[in-house]
Amino acid sequence: MMILGQWFYRREEAKKKGGGNWEANDTRELFYSFHFDEAPAESVMHRCVVYFIPAHKQLPKRRDNPGFIVRKVYDTDEKTLWELTDKVYEVSKQREIDLLVEKSM
Repeated sequence: MMILGQWFYRREEAKKKGGGNWEANDTRELFYSFHFDEAPAESVMHRCVVYFIPAHKQLPKRRDNPGFIVRKVYDTDEKTLWELTDKVYEVSKQREIDLLVEKSM
């Protein structure tokens, strides 16, 4: 059995266009992407919680809200980072991000 999964990247996995890696502000930070891949269902270890927090909002306290945080979107084609609040995405992608931020707030 296969699943379709959407990729999140850790800072060390997200390559910059000119080389090197991006910096994250918090060890819990992941970068969201619109990259999907199929993977075997047995490769899923467990469910995790991800909070989508715009840069102008305060991060949730780790003790009260364990899980990962996303503040940026990683463009896997251009190898660039965008803020969640940037309005550079296609309309459907922007709706997706807005909905994820709304659910996290």
